[in-house]
Amino acid sequence: MGRWLLLGGAMSLLGAVQVSAAGTDGHPIPDAQADEAVTVAAAMPMLEGDEDSGFAIYAESCRGCHSGAIAPSLKGAFGRPIASVAGYSYSDGLQAHAGETWTAENLDAFLQDPPAFAAGTKMMVKVEDAQERADLIALLQALPE
Repeated sequence: MGRWLLLGGAMSLLGAVQVSAAGTDGHPIPDAQADEAVTVAAAMPMLEGDEDSGFAIYAESCRGCHSGAIAPSLKGAFGRPIASVAGYSYSDGLQAHAGETWTAENLDAFLQDPPAFAAGTKMMVKVEDAQERADLIALLQALPE
C-alpha cells in the first residue's frame, strides 16, 4: 500500500497521485503500510489563458474601476512591483507586498481572493473561476505599459 498525496496550489486543479514510501534501505516504512492522506502544496501546470477572453472579462468586471480614478491602470501591471503606481493610495495590505512583483502566481492569488492576499484592499471583486483568472492574466501579460 502507498500514500496518497493530494497535490494542489493556487495555480492548479486538485489532483492526487499514489506513491510508495521506502526507507534508505529500500524497505517500506512501517507507517506507509496503510493508506493515508497527506496534503502537500505543489504547483501543477497553470491553465493556459486566452487574451481575448480575458479582455471580455475585463470589459465586464474590471474596466469600471481600472479605467478611472478608483483603481490604478492595469497597463504594464504584469511584472510591475506591487503597490508601485505613483499617486495611488494603496491599502496597508498591498503595501506589505511592495517588495514583490505582479507575477502570474501573485496575480492568481490576488484575483482569487483579494482580501486574503492583501487585507484591507479596496478591491472586492473575486474571480473564483481558475480559467477566468488565467484569461485575465494572459490579458495583463499582453498589455503594454
